Amino acid sequence: MTHRDNNNAEFWRGLLEKGNDEPERINNWNKYLYTQYSQIKSIMPKRNNSRDGLIETTLITENDRTRVKEFSIINGPWPDWPQNILESFMNFSNMEIERNISLAGRVLIGADFRNTVFKGWADFRGAVFLGLTHFENARFKGNESIPQVGNGVVSFRDSVFCNSVYFKNTVFPHITRFDNAINKGNFNFQEVSFNIKEGFLAGAFFGNAIFESGADFSKTKFVINTTFENAGFKDRTSFKEAYFQKNAVFNNTTFENSISFRRATFRRPPEFFEARLHEDLNLNGIDWSKAERSYKPRHNDDAATAKIKERAEKAISAWEGLERIMTQLEKYEMKHVFFRLMKRAERYRDGWSITTIANLIYGFLSDYGWGIGRSLIWWFGQFIFFAFLLAETASIQANQKGIEWSVKITLNSFLVSFSNSLSFLRLGSAEGHLSDNFDALKLATNQMGSIFSTVGTIQAVVGPILLFMVLLTLRNRFRIG
Repeated sequence: MTHRDNNNAEFWRGLLEKGNDEPERINNWNKYLYTQYSQIKSIMPKRNNSRDGLIETTLITENDRTRVKEFSIINGPWPDWPQNILESFMNFSNMEIERNISLAGRVLIGADFRNTVFKGWADFRGAVFLGLTHFENARFKGNESIPQVGNGVVSFRDSVFCNSVYFKNTVFPHITRFDNAINKGNFNFQEVSFNIKEGFLAGAFFGNAIFESGADFSKTKFVINTTFENAGFKDRTSFKEAYFQKNAVFNNTTFENSISFRRATFRRPPEFFEARLHEDLNLNGIDWSKAERSYKPRHNDDAATAKIKERAEKAISAWEGLERIMTQLEKYEMKHVFFRLMKRAERYRDGWSITTIANLIYGFLSDYGWGIGRSLIWWFGQFIFFAFLLAETASIQANQKGIEWSVKITLNSFLVSFSNSLSFLRLGSAEGHLSDNFDALKLATNQMGSIFSTVGTIQAVVGPILLFMVLLTLRNRFRIG
């Protein structure tokens, strides 16, 4: 360690090295602490039978007390127990730790690692953090993985944070683990970032972690694959403006309180299969088109067609899963957002086919049943276009007969076009209300009768289809029926 602020760090470093191997050093650390600080018993969390990471109180012998006194003679007096357990006590702040360091399995009281630089790997597996814990602006730079179990470059697996922990602006390495960690206080993970090392495996793992109080991941940059699979968030959780560059996996994750992804960025479709989200869910301000680029050919020039289809297939499943969740939460607007994303992804999976053409037409005419304005424009557009076509045809015929154009010709054209567009009402039939208008216009276009009948046939098909699109978008928007 290179000092910038040693405070009591030298004392704790000496205790870390007390023992011949790691199991003995862990035992000595905890037993010495229990011997010197009886207050630990009252603030240690009760053992949870479902987890093995909590440390039980050890019976203290007279021999232990003697060894603790001997240690203080050699390494200096034990630091006084803090008047407020929320104060920093074990102070490793503003230091450069040159070598690999293991604090696994240890009880850490008021641990302060603010601005600390870890040049090797850092192992905190199974550690119990009492009091407030600080890692603000810490830098983890280790290139090697923790030996034997491959637990990453920095690992908090099975650790327990008994009070609030602060990781704001911390830089983590390419493999970081919080699997099975228990967080009893607020988990502050704002503006954290992860290093990427080419040629190395990478991932941020929070699988099975439990967050009993608030968890804040605002503005954190997850530039590596990230998983919160089977994690449990029991209080308010925020991923506001978080950035997910690779895969973001929330499968089987439970959010029991409000959750915000407001203005978050996803570069790939996130996975929420079998996740349970609280109804107070905020997905506002997310530009989902950025996730779509991961499987669009024009953004993946180096990817083979089979790879594009594979990515699109995976995206379809992700969007479909989110659509189901939104249906359960009765968030119909967001449900349709994911439905549209799913339908667009199907085009890249299916390639050019009849299904894809139908898909394109559906999206083009009504934005997959959501664009009221678009569907209205198409219906009114065909109605007005064919009305003018009929009026122009009738006008030409009238001029050839020496008859002056009249407003009545235009009116009849619009009425006939309207009737054609609603062919199922049979307004132009012999018994229909517009039969006279039909007869008059048909007579006016008798020399170009094929146009009259062709227009009628086209509108009889197109008009109802476009009207259905209008009604569908109205239903989806206002949940009619």
